[in-house]
Amino acid sequence: MREIIEAFRALGDETRFRILALLSQAELCVCEIELILKLPQPRVSRHLGILKDAGLIGDRRDGQMVFYYLVPSHPLWACIGPGIKQLLKDFTLPDDTQRLRICLQHRREGKKHLAKLRYEWSKAEIHLY
Repeated sequence: MREIIEAFRALGDETRFRILALLSQAELCVCEIELILKLPQPRVSRHLGILKDAGLIGDRRDGQMVFYYLVPSHPLWACIGPGIKQLLKDFTLPDDTQRLRICLQHRREGKKHLAKLRYEWSKAEIHLY
């Protein structure tokens, strides 16, 4: 029961809910979440820490990168039911969805550094900050 209460506390913030919505679609690193949400890295890291402390997300290391993902075994997901992933996906803001798609394409193409992507977005007036 305590896990569920902590999870609901963590969900009480729009930014954390947006992060969960993104992670319901793909595992992401801090720099990708930072770009997608247009938030500074320390703020993203703080929100990720709260979600991780609540047990809603986990992380895995891949070289120097740390990727975050939803923890499917968390009791909250069982309480809410299988529709939670669709709810989270539906909650994803259109701009977040567009930037997520671009970030994932960038990753698939093997581009390791997001500085170029950040520059391209600023040129295209997809403002990051």
